[in-house]
Amino acid sequence: MAEGGEEDPLKKQQSVFPYSVMWRGYLAIEDAQAMVMMYYISGDFDYAKPIFPQVEVNSSETPSTPMRITETKQLVREVLDEVTRRTKSDNEHCAILAIPCGKTSEAASVEGRIFKQDFLKYLKDENCMGIVKGRHPEANQPDYLMAIFPDCEFVSTTLNVIPLRPVTRRDLHHYAHSLIIIVKAH
Repeated sequence: MAEGGEEDPLKKQQSVFPYSVMWRGYLAIEDAQAMVMMYYISGDFDYAKPIFPQVEVNSSETPSTPMRITETKQLVREVLDEVTRRTKSDNEHCAILAIPCGKTSEAASVEGRIFKQDFLKYLKDENCMGIVKGRHPEANQPDYLMAIFPDCEFVSTTLNVIPLRPVTRRDLHHYAHSLIIIVKAH
């Protein structure tokens, strides 16, 4: 239990999302940023893990620099077909669920509201995905492109083919969430 006898929101979230945590920190777009926990759900874990600054999930420490979306791409057939093609091979991508989080139930609720109203709504209203590009920290690895999706048909279709655990499939709709696909830049 957290302070005041309330259930620890991180423990509760991790019971619904029993996956390896890739990262915990702030995801930002324009003037909005929200604290999220990113859970690995499929693909090349070993390629993706070094991309994220490592912070102990249950520590009070948070990365000081938010992961900032620097551009957007329209959710058009050609772009989505390319992402789909790249996700056919496990060693070409990594799929992650980003779920807002906080240390208390109140903080988790605030982060969830920000993530849903300011972050996901912007992407959905613009019919686009957010893009983060970067250099892989390991010199022998190719650069990466991270595509951050709002709720859309592509996300529903993709999540239906990923073998999610039953508790996650059952309860995912209770959480604001984003599907993130990391692909190797060639």
